[in-house]
Amino acid sequence: MGETVFANNNIVGIGKTGNGFGLDVGYFNTASERLQINHDVDGFWSLEVFVVDNNTIELYDSHSRTSYYLEGYQRNNFDYDMVFYDNIEYLLQEYDVWEKVATSKEGLVNDFDSENYLQFYIDGNRSMFNSSVDPSGMHLDDVLWDYSGEYSLFDVYNDETLKTLTLDYDFMGNDYFELYVINDSTIELYHSSSGTVYKFKGRGFITYLKSGISQVDRKRTKTQYGTMKVVRKRKI
Repeated sequence: MGETVFANNNIVGIGKTGNGFGLDVGYFNTASERLQINHDVDGFWSLEVFVVDNNTIELYDSHSRTSYYLEGYQRNNFDYDMVFYDNIEYLLQEYDVWEKVATSKEGLVNDFDSENYLQFYIDGNRSMFNSSVDPSGMHLDDVLWDYSGEYSLFDVYNDETLKTLTLDYDFMGNDYFELYVINDSTIELYHSSSGTVYKFKGRGFITYLKSGISQVDRKRTKTQYGTMKVVRKRKI
């Protein structure tokens, strides 16, 4: 049967799921400098293994002529937070819907005040969003989307923990926010032009590459964010 393969396929729960190792996604064996993996979703893989240095290996797939380089860490010196913030777009996509649960008393009245639901997803190579003005407390299947468009995320120069989010509405201009992650299921959007803070909770968690009813078996590609030279405007 072999040994178990664990993987962190979701950003939500990384560092906690499976004591940091992730979910059981299959099993593996080694033989003649090859790693053989039986993955629950992707099937059988036979990879050549090459040692690069003391903590790096190369896995080579001869069928696709692709090399994968893996760096080894101990859990006590692995920076899960860095991985989390470096892949923040996955967090947005790992819930069916983000529901607005609070709006700050501070801030000028603006059009985004009426938008209570957001949805983030990938369409081909485009990062898309939907927005709804339906009242809070709706069943997810009953939410009707009023607006749509593309969204973009940016790193901020000299500010590793801050991301910016721009919602570019179809035919309606855009909204710019500072994005703050409270926990694995809660974000705050600071609308810099009005000074308003909106809190959203994720609803309908999506599990990636895991067998079962909630399985989503598509692969996701890493996004390279651009960098903005802006100054954090929210006073914390």
